[in-house]
Amino acid sequence: MLVSYIDKLQLTDFRSFAQQDIIFDSKQTLILGQNGRGKTNILEAISLLSIGKSFRGKTLSECVRMGAQVAHIVAQSVVDSEEEKISAHIVATQNNLGQRSSVRYERNGVKKQKKSVVGIIKSVVFRPEDLEIITGSPSTKRDFLDEVLIQVSPVYLTALREYERALKHRNKLILQLRDGLVTRRDFFFWDELLVKHGDLITRERARFIHFLNTAVVFPVKAQVTYDHSIMSEERLHQYATAEVAAGRTLVGPHKDSLSVRMQLSSPLGGEEVERSTTEGVKEIESQQDLQDVSLYGSRGQQRMAVLWLKVAQLQFIEAQTKQTPILLLDDIFSELDEHNRELIFSLFDNHQVIMTSAEEMRMLPPKITDGLLVNL
Repeated sequence: MLVSYIDKLQLTDFRSFAQQDIIFDSKQTLILGQNGRGKTNILEAISLLSIGKSFRGKTLSECVRMGAQVAHIVAQSVVDSEEEKISAHIVATQNNLGQRSSVRYERNGVKKQKKSVVGIIKSVVFRPEDLEIITGSPSTKRDFLDEVLIQVSPVYLTALREYERALKHRNKLILQLRDGLVTRRDFFFWDELLVKHGDLITRERARFIHFLNTAVVFPVKAQVTYDHSIMSEERLHQYATAEVAAGRTLVGPHKDSLSVRMQLSSPLGGEEVERSTTEGVKEIESQQDLQDVSLYGSRGQQRMAVLWLKVAQLQFIEAQTKQTPILLLDDIFSELDEHNRELIFSLFDNHQVIMTSAEEMRMLPPKITDGLLVNL
């Protein structure tokens, strides 16, 4: 397994920081500070280098400090004993439509395309807001799938970018079609792009879901149901009239969602049934002892489901890339009971762990105060 970690992070005009340099221990670092001091900003910057976007789900222009035009993120890291200097420079611009942003990437001082930089530093983020993966909107659940797959597959990143570009153009065409300004022949090029890249996105997502349902090592039994919207010429034709009324494309991976079913009580001895996955692989599941955790799970059980998904993300990245991701824990321990804390602690071995907390040292579990301490 390739070991990776970050030595140093330099932030300039990023969020609340005019200039901030942070040194990390290769094993464990705890960042302490009161709320509003920028602890989460540090984890956000590292994650941004991993996946090419903010885990806060906002536009990247918001990452540029007020009054500045460019935010700089520079990480000095080690991957398989080789030093890597990864940089992202976020440029915020203003036009009639509001703020926009562009990002320039560099690897060891050389300008690179996004797909050549994203995923070099791999990370898994644990945040209290992750509960939204279970209880939130389908878009939040799709973001989780993308966050995983972007780090293991440059092809997926390219397909996702091209799909989103084609979708945007096609939706504009739908509105123009409704106004009589274009015909269906103008859709041909964009339809082909959507079908091509949409198929790859669906297959890659299904591959991760299959891993979730068959290969994850975790103390609680769980399964994911992948509610995928297939993109094809036939389905586009099927929804042609409805999409004009709606003013947008109604089928494709941008409509995907997922749900998690978990063993919420002792097994009921339910009958095992066989079903086919998207990949055509037969799986055995017991339907009676697995329930939709978003509907029937307690808050604690929903947090357990989030942990299962995050552990799955960690194990999938390691299985696909043979590289250890960095664990980024954003003030999560106050939200977890002792059992869930122990599950997190079990992940510390063989990974660099960077944690934040607003609590006083004496209130924290001893396990997380063992490494380097950074006060903000």
